Amino acid sequence: MNTRKILINADYGGFDLSEQACELYLSKKNLAFSKIPRENPLFGNKCSFQVGGDYWSAYKVQRDDPVLIEVVEELGLEKSAGVFASLKIVEIPLDVEWEIFEYDGVEEIHEKKRKWS
Repeated sequence: MNTRKILINADYGGFDLSEQACELYLSKKNLAFSKIPRENPLFGNKCSFQVGGDYWSAYKVQRDDPVLIEVVEELGLEKSAGVFASLKIVEIPLDVEWEIFEYDGVEEIHEKKRKWS
């Protein structure tokens, strides 16, 4: 059976990528980026990223993006996760139309009559 891999946040806190994962993702996508130090990095990465003069966020990345999955598999789940994130790669059948359902930061993959977490 053909499957697709999707990255979710598996615990309370919310989806986020580490600074290292963001840099590796942007590099592998051949996107020129700049790092801007954050004034208060207490609850996140020490830097924000800009691509083409616009603020870039990991939230904009499709969770089944093969490059994203490659980065997470290369770095490992722990090194890829942002400060409060607990990442997990879920595999679902390729033909499933899916969406991410989120409650208090915990995410699941949902289909009309099935769900994976």
